[in-house]
Amino acid sequence: MFNTIEDVKRANKAAGLHWFEEGAMAFFDSIIYPELIQHPEGAYFISSGRFDSRSPRLFTVRFANLEGRVNSVSEFQGFNTQEDAWQWALDHKDAWIRSHSEESA
Repeated sequence: MFNTIEDVKRANKAAGLHWFEEGAMAFFDSIIYPELIQHPEGAYFISSGRFDSRSPRLFTVRFANLEGRVNSVSEFQGFNTQEDAWQWALDHKDAWIRSHSEESA
């Protein structure tokens, strides 16, 4: 289980993945917010990005599984506020895990 976003970052790096690397984050002027929604299979978190300095900052709900793999679980940059993204994550957290567990079965 992840206790902090730093735990997620370490797991991603240990798996040989590059989701949190500086170059990847800089491309979209990304911000990773530290709050997590805990789940037995990983954790949800919010990221935001923008295309350039004139573009609005938009928010995406992400899920990191216990191996450190990160997926978008909402529409990419589908929210105008962090609060809307967070509420969507709270409302949909179990449904997304269930749908992806069924796909793997």
